[in-house]
Amino acid sequence: MSSERVAVHIRAEECGTGREERSGPVIAWQDYAPSWALLGFMVYVFVVRLFDTDHMLAWRVSHEAIAGGHLATLQMHMFAHASALHLAITAFAFVPLAALAVHRLGGGLCAWLRLGLLFEASGLAGGLAYLALHRAGAEGLLGASGVVFGLIGFLARHKAMRAGVGEVCSVAMGREVLAMARTQFWAVCALGGVPVLFGAASGLAWEAHLGGFVTGFLLAPALVALGRAGASGEG
Repeated sequence: MSSERVAVHIRAEECGTGREERSGPVIAWQDYAPSWALLGFMVYVFVVRLFDTDHMLAWRVSHEAIAGGHLATLQMHMFAHASALHLAITAFAFVPLAALAVHRLGGGLCAWLRLGLLFEASGLAGGLAYLALHRAGAEGLLGASGVVFGLIGFLARHKAMRAGVGEVCSVAMGREVLAMARTQFWAVCALGGVPVLFGAASGLAWEAHLGGFVTGFLLAPALVALGRAGASGEG
């Protein structure tokens, strides 16, 4: 190959690399599998409960439900949604964020299991934060928005860790969190900005969003460490 052709070949490779970097991470279809499976169960629950007389209300977590001994609502609420629009907004944010989290965790079954841990922890924390901060007993919480913000918190912390930012309470960490919020602008607006602007009239619970975000943010190092431990065990 002549020197001129070699130069053209190198420039073509550089252009290809540049395009790949600008387009963001290439997420394999397998990384979407757990998010689609979880969303599929949410859709199944919505369709089945839609024809019940109480619709989804029996699945909501509230002070009243907990006082009545319905502790299972802490688990059930994150799979139920109040309307088709509520489910669609959750799906819009949850599927890509969950797939990106699996991708960041290295993919494969181990990453799927760690996503399950993050889903469960963020959902439970969102429900508990709602109960702790929302004092009205008759109202209740439905939906996986706590999980969505848990994913955002995890991805923000993971991005900061990859950038070498270790201090949780630091300006650098704050910048990374803000950068993540800008990246997920529409999810933050739909599930975060609306309740701030419209309060209780929005029907969205900022308390659950806060609880989920903090949980995902704090769990990120442990979830990454679990993957490293699994990899060393397999070797």
